[in-house]
Amino acid sequence: MKRRTTPSTPSLWRTLIVDDHQLFRNGLRELLSSDPETEICGEAADAVEGLEKFNEFQPNFVTVDISLAKGNGLHLVERIKALSPTTVTLVLSMYDEGVYADRAVAAGASG
Repeated sequence: MKRRTTPSTPSLWRTLIVDDHQLFRNGLRELLSSDPETEICGEAADAVEGLEKFNEFQPNFVTVDISLAKGNGLHLVERIKALSPTTVTLVLSMYDEGVYADRAVAAGASG
């Protein structure tokens, strides 16, 4: 049975979105927010801000772009996994999956 979140119970997925494109963050926030088990706890435009927001909000799910205006998304995934091995990280990118999928998983991404 699928768990439902109510105002009195915590969200299953506290989510941080890290991407340097505001329009993409807006769309992803809209999509993820439609799931009642997902709470967007923060957004960041670069790796430095992403790590700060991760430490501040302690999400259990993070989406990360590979290419960020400031920093590298795969390095951010490595830092997040070092701090919190149980955090689920998902790398989202326009780059060729064949080239970057193995690198993302090697960095600690869940997919």
